[in-house]
Amino acid sequence: MEKQKGFTIIELIVVIAIIAILSGIVLANSTKYIGEGKDSAIKGQTSQIRTAGTDFFSAHGTYSGMCDSGTECVKVENNISKLGGRLGDNRYFESTYYCVDYYLSDGATLWCVDNTGYAGPQDNCGTDPYSCTGS
Repeated sequence: MEKQKGFTIIELIVVIAIIAILSGIVLANSTKYIGEGKDSAIKGQTSQIRTAGTDFFSAHGTYSGMCDSGTECVKVENNISKLGGRLGDNRYFESTYYCVDYYLSDGATLWCVDNTGYAGPQDNCGTDPYSCTGS
């Protein structure tokens, strides 16, 4: 009798199961890292808001109108939107201060930026005095 060469059906099923398990692990981790990457990019864009604020204040002597149509601030906010972030509930632009918060890509975590140079997870932007840290 001649021996046949090849794999049995059980060997093939085991290999396919192992590949499926490893693929699931890779997919779950890559989705997590993609979200973290978007959040990092959104946080980086909020730094651009601070730069735009400094430039606007230098040119106009006020933060009022800093994010009006056609400003650099609006361009940055559009970039944040493209990354899956969005404006939070609080957005204040007054003569000597500004405070604005953004939702990160998960839609629940707020990231705040203000004229003091602060950028972080605090959510005190809606309380007087209007700054991320509430002071």
